[in-house]
Amino acid sequence: MFTFRTTMLGLTLSMVTILSSCKKDEPELPSCSDIEWEYEGDAGPEHWATLCVDYTTCGGQSQSPIMFSSMSPDASLKPLNRVSANTQTKLLNNGHTIQFITEGGTSVTIDGVQYNLVQFHTHTPAEHVPPTGSYPMEIHFVHQQPNTSNLVVIGVWVKEGASHPFLEQVADKLPATPSGTYESATPYDPSVLMPANKSYYTYRGSLTTPPCLETVRWVVMSTPIEASAAQVQRFKEREPVNNRPVQSIGKRTIQWYRE
Repeated sequence: MFTFRTTMLGLTLSMVTILSSCKKDEPELPSCSDIEWEYEGDAGPEHWATLCVDYTTCGGQSQSPIMFSSMSPDASLKPLNRVSANTQTKLLNNGHTIQFITEGGTSVTIDGVQYNLVQFHTHTPAEHVPPTGSYPMEIHFVHQQPNTSNLVVIGVWVKEGASHPFLEQVADKLPATPSGTYESATPYDPSVLMPANKSYYTYRGSLTTPPCLETVRWVVMSTPIEASAAQVQRFKEREPVNNRPVQSIGKRTIQWYRE
């Protein structure tokens, strides 16, 4: 018995030595302060998790976007409790997307918790994929629970069709270069970009850009809004192809509220 225990102890110490040696051989990831991520090439989505130390979550098990399929309505879900208020028009081209910066007053309450809208932005083409096939554009309304990293992001698909009145107002004002801005005192209500039908899909996921934090409750409206082909094209001209490939749903559950 002594010999067996001694042998096992020796094997255990050997394994610890080997594992420690392997860890030492693994390169340490750099700080993210000087890292520029992209949507293609060596800094593209397939490399985000290994670009730098704060982006490792991009390789996690609860990543977004996803593809929706094989769902049934969930009677336990309730309509979204949304409050909307006017905001002035403030646009920013951040090099990856056109971002609309909003003022206070617009929020959504889910499970008794209020999340305030801080900005919304566009992706061309869309990132989430519905059962019927992909759309040319998707809008993400980013809501944050105050003093936390918890987010609710409402996704709205855009299909080509009739001209959208609000998008027509800003289509020719979109900043053309990274860091470019546009501001106007003309107010608008962000809810004009929400579909009339309130049906939605919801699941737990992540930001679709680095650092890919898995602190997002996604609410993706299942009915798209319409915009003209020319309006969608204006966004495509101002931002690169900026859709992250769909991620595995894994063991997560998708719920569907149908109005």
